[in-house]
Amino acid sequence: MRTSVLRRASACLGVLAVAGVAACGIEDPTNVFVWSLTPTEAETAIGQLVSFQIRIDTKSNINNDVELEPGAVPDGFTVSMPTGMTSTQQTADGTVYVSPAVEEGTYEVEIQAREVGGEFSARRIQLTVTNAGGSADFSVEVDPETFTMGIEVGKTFEYYVRPLNGFAGTVAVTITGLTDDLVYGQVLTPSTLDFPPGSGGKGGTFVLRYLPHPPVASPVQLVLTAMSGTTIHNRTITLTLVPPPAAREVGR
Repeated sequence: MRTSVLRRASACLGVLAVAGVAACGIEDPTNVFVWSLTPTEAETAIGQLVSFQIRIDTKSNINNDVELEPGAVPDGFTVSMPTGMTSTQQTADGTVYVSPAVEEGTYEVEIQAREVGGEFSARRIQLTVTNAGGSADFSVEVDPETFTMGIEVGKTFEYYVRPLNGFAGTVAVTITGLTDDLVYGQVLTPSTLDFPPGSGGKGGTFVLRYLPHPPVASPVQLVLTAMSGTTIHNRTITLTLVPPPAAREVGR
């Protein structure tokens, strides 16, 4: 019986070398279709456009194209987006137009995607619609807003600024609250965002690394500030810093 088991194991290893782990009944976690939609929430105004981005993370076959289509869309909203993505595309952009007939409130717009030959899956954007009669303004989002930092491991954060009520101008983005234990792996890129009249939202990224200098204070609250003239919006990022390993005792 033991010889039979060893033979089966040996045969499986041979198949693994040729056909991959799935042939031996072991699921390959990279052999799936995974995608994301950003933003997942946004504030907008009647008569405005909301920009969104579809990102493909993994596919079961890298040579497959991707099909896109709107899902459930409330009355008064119009989704403009490509119907598909080629096998080499990683991102695609689209917009949602909020018609003047839409009443103030919160709505969900659904976007669907599938790898050719697969089944559609859906992601949603929650839109908070306000009256277009308000003054020009912008909103700011950051992702993630909370995170546990590992020692000497970089983490990428994304920020996104969305013009509201016809806002046009330049928005400067800064971070405050960094402690001695947190350093940039990449500074805010870009740190200024230009919005010509009628433009959609845009954003950037930054990378933080945790290099402990005991004693380490945790949690740490950072403030991301987006400013244009006298208009200022803040978002708080809460970081938990794992305790560093205890120093070895002398002579141990």
